Amino acid sequence: MVEPKPTYTRLLLLGLAVAVDEAGIAKWRDPDGPPNDALYKPDEFAIVLQQAIPAEPEWAMSIRAYMTDDDARLPVAATSVQFRIRVGEDPLDAVDVADALRDRFHRATHQQYGDITITTSKRISFADLGADANGKAEVSCNYRFVGLRALNPTKTLPTGE
Repeated sequence: MVEPKPTYTRLLLLGLAVAVDEAGIAKWRDPDGPPNDALYKPDEFAIVLQQAIPAEPEWAMSIRAYMTDDDARLPVAATSVQFRIRVGEDPLDAVDVADALRDRFHRATHQQYGDITITTSKRISFADLGADANGKAEVSCNYRFVGLRALNPTKTLPTGE
């Protein structure tokens, strides 16, 4: 079986996970990395992509793309991304993480996240989600990332005829 070429959105999510890790906010362990390297320790702040927050470890973040608003025929992509965060029982810890994400991504310009170039990013919303079923505080932060994607050679712009 031939593996599909990574898409713009996949590469953006991977780049954001690495950026969060490099900023010291949470820990990214690539599931495609060395065996057992993707397993999080109980005291780590885990990052997962495009999935629900796992039951363990206690502190975890899910980074999910949920909407794009762009014309696939053009090289500009506007992608909405949700950072859903679960921490311990103190809701202020969740606010601290949301602030750290804001410091890293809000109004950032001309950033390189892995293979993806983002020209601008902006926090769209922040919501306190309250406690989950286990009493752990959750928040959601939503961002819009505008970046450049390679043109799809099979798509052409209208010629005006």
